[in-house]
Amino acid sequence: MKTSSTVAAACLLGALITCGAGRVAAQSHTRVQPPASPGEQAPPADPGQKNFGGFVGTPGPGGQPPVPPRRPEPTFGTVSLDEISMSDPFVYPDEKTHTYYLIGSGGRLCKSPDLKMWTGPSP
Repeated sequence: MKTSSTVAAACLLGALITCGAGRVAAQSHTRVQPPASPGEQAPPADPGQKNFGGFVGTPGPGGQPPVPPRRPEPTFGTVSLDEISMSDPFVYPDEKTHTYYLIGSGGRLCKSPDLKMWTGPSP
């Protein structure tokens, strides 16, 4: 029983070596393109590529791209801690001014003297 499995393993190994040698000989070697030099402009994308997710639009007046709409200005006021919704909050205590700064991952900043009422952009 051991000899039949040994013979089968040897045949399989021989077949793999024989097939693998043909593959190595058939490979073609291609030269790798050198990286782009600093400041080199990439070629324009084909229309079907949609500019790799970049801006694709019709030019506005004067051949310039249209200006995106402005974001509304945030309203500032005083809110309680229960009204604030923010991801990854971090509270920085400033001992010199006796003020607490609440910073969120979106760049939102609020400050408070007592950790209860916060002054900053309204939610």
